Amino acid sequence: MGLKPFDATNYRIEYIPQRLISLEACVIGCHTVLSNKMHTPLTLHLGSSTLCQPDLSLFVGLTIDAGLVANRTLLNFLGIKLANGALTNESYALTIENFSLSLVSINDACRVLEPDVPSPNMRQIWVEALNTASKSVAHLTEAGSTIRVARLGFACFATSRLLRERFFRATSTPEPPTILPADVVPGFGGVWDAVDPALNVLL
Repeated sequence: MGLKPFDATNYRIEYIPQRLISLEACVIGCHTVLSNKMHTPLTLHLGSSTLCQPDLSLFVGLTIDAGLVANRTLLNFLGIKLANGALTNESYALTIENFSLSLVSINDACRVLEPDVPSPNMRQIWVEALNTASKSVAHLTEAGSTIRVARLGFACFATSRLLRERFFRATSTPEPPTILPADVVPGFGGVWDAVDPALNVLL
């Protein structure tokens, strides 16, 4: 059995949309923590079985882990990587260059949520999210036990928006519909107000 050749169609219609949904699910999970809804009972109908939990901690934990990984994967796909504690443009594994697009410059990427999130703040939020992915998902570390959920929500939302603009629209690929309700979208109001790194900590 040999390796399958690269098939762009699989990435356009399956792999990348799947990771995009993971980003948005993570935003919902972060919002759940910030809005103090963790104690809501959870019931999931999974076809042949039903999963019942006394609260949302299982859902939130899964979405945060998935979001951390998807955020790292998709930023790398767009050509943005963490190196020595800073963002850098680099071809890493498979990127949008495989779809005849140029890597997204860091300066352009960091403006994706302006004016709500200034470019220097966006850069810091992504650096933190990428560091957290390495320290809490890829490896178990002492530093990885703390996740700043408000900032992670902004990181995943920004990557989602950047991916839609710089991949789906740039290649005229139909965009997957968003799963984010309007009242969950990160912005400066309600539960998302506190994006200071000292606040909104999930242990």
